[in-house]
Amino acid sequence: MRECISSSRETRRAKRKKYWKATVVFELLKENKYIKAVKKAEEMISSLERMAKEEDDTEYLPGENEYTLLIDAYSKVGTSDAIHKAEAVIDHILELSNDESNPSASIKPTAKMFNSLISAWASIGTIQAAEKATSILDKMEYLQQFSGSVRPTVHSYSITISAWGKCHAEAAAENAENILNRLFENYDKVSKSDDDQSHYAEKLTPNGIVFNSCIDAWAMSGSTNAGERAEALLHRMEVLSRLDKYDVRPDTISFNTCIKAWCNSNRPDCALKAEDVLAKLEKRPEYPKRAGGMLKVRPNRLSYNTCINAWAKSQRPESAGRAESILLRMIKSFKLDAFSTITPDAHTFSSVLNALAKSRSKNKATKCRSILMAMVELHENEGSHDTRPNIICFNTVLNACAFSAKADEAERRQALAVSVEIFNIMRQGNYVSPDALSYGNMLKCCVNLMPPGEQRNAMASRLFESCSNEGLVGGMVLDEIRRCISPRAFFPLLADLGYDKPIRNRKAHSIELRELPREWVQNVKRSDMANRQRASFKPKQQTQRKDNRRPNKKVEKKPVIRRPGLLFEYSSSGKDM
Repeated sequence: MRECISSSRETRRAKRKKYWKATVVFELLKENKYIKAVKKAEEMISSLERMAKEEDDTEYLPGENEYTLLIDAYSKVGTSDAIHKAEAVIDHILELSNDESNPSASIKPTAKMFNSLISAWASIGTIQAAEKATSILDKMEYLQQFSGSVRPTVHSYSITISAWGKCHAEAAAENAENILNRLFENYDKVSKSDDDQSHYAEKLTPNGIVFNSCIDAWAMSGSTNAGERAEALLHRMEVLSRLDKYDVRPDTISFNTCIKAWCNSNRPDCALKAEDVLAKLEKRPEYPKRAGGMLKVRPNRLSYNTCINAWAKSQRPESAGRAESILLRMIKSFKLDAFSTITPDAHTFSSVLNALAKSRSKNKATKCRSILMAMVELHENEGSHDTRPNIICFNTVLNACAFSAKADEAERRQALAVSVEIFNIMRQGNYVSPDALSYGNMLKCCVNLMPPGEQRNAMASRLFESCSNEGLVGGMVLDEIRRCISPRAFFPLLADLGYDKPIRNRKAHSIELRELPREWVQNVKRSDMANRQRASFKPKQQTQRKDNRRPNKKVEKKPVIRRPGLLFEYSSSGKDM
């Protein structure tokens, strides 16, 4: 009997393939040409239905593969209208399967069709879309219970969980975990059933992917409880890894996502908690595989970078030192193990440099220089291409120097020497060349680390001249040069460099970027233009004066709107204490 059914299917497939090749739609989907794929798939279905009618032969009718392709094409488009059309196709197939008198009654909806639909809703990333995805999963569970025509798989639950994870809310993460629990309930029910459902139970077996999706839902929720809930799921995975019944064991992704959950929780101790998870991962835990052997879990670059970034954003006083210690552990591991997967990269170094630059630690300029030189050494001597210094790293060191102004005189001199050394390395062009932000930071170093006088004026003037010649005068550069030198020296400097606008009776703060010669600003990035200017250099609005030419005309004052509460107002300025 099975041989007859198989032979009949092969005959129908051969007849359909003679008039239409589904590979055309496959190729369009691979090339991300979803609109064309939809048109081709619709054309394929219509052509086969027309051929069946003309030849009066039901073997030409489209089958499950053709309808699955159409649903995939609709789902890939991703618009609400296209997804509703995909739902209509599934409803049409359900109607056909319930009508035994219809020649197409043999066509049954499949889990793959429903999974494509869930994935389409999951890609939208809204609560309404996640609710739609959950309703489709509900429908699959209903069909499994009452007809057995469609049975959800572990993939169905995983993509539904990911749909909630994209909503970035605590309630959404709760829903994601509830769906995970539903998977376990369904799996336990199927595995304990008296019927022969062992083949289906294998497709429903919970795995690490569905757990990772749930942990990620908590990581993206932004909840203060995210770290605790994610770590609880990680511990649950460790417990289940010892049971042969499930295919669950933590991997590097599980630990990294848990670290991310702690970092995104915005708790004061989030960086500490994240580093605790990293320390556990550094011990390289092992978990038994179902097929035998052990899964050895190791940290990777992302594990360390996430923790370092958490410390860089932390307000704790020890944050810079903790970020630096993690970096040193990475460098040590890289040098000792030639096959290490935890090689630091430019992002790692820039995060540590940023943490040090923002800190109040003593000699932070010298520490930043040492880290940058270690980065250069790894690149040149160890052959690490990932550690090639970029412009962000150099500018962060200059920024650390510029904000050493509150240190003692000896440290300020050392910071100035570091800034000059780093800027000269940039000018050599072996790694990067100075940009507008680099010149702005150097001018900031001048004004913060040097006393007013001829020496500061000369150094600042040379920097500004070089900056204008390279077309890198941005908003920050213009502000800092006005801080470095007096207005009496500022206007002659502009005139010597080719500024030809009238400057008589003008204030230094009135010079704007748009007035400067075009060749001075032509190489400045848009983000480094006026966006980096200080508000303190903008001219203050003048208060309204009484018109003396018309003494009889009264100037109307705007009424002061009294706000409720303990507020004190100064005359009619509207400023509150």
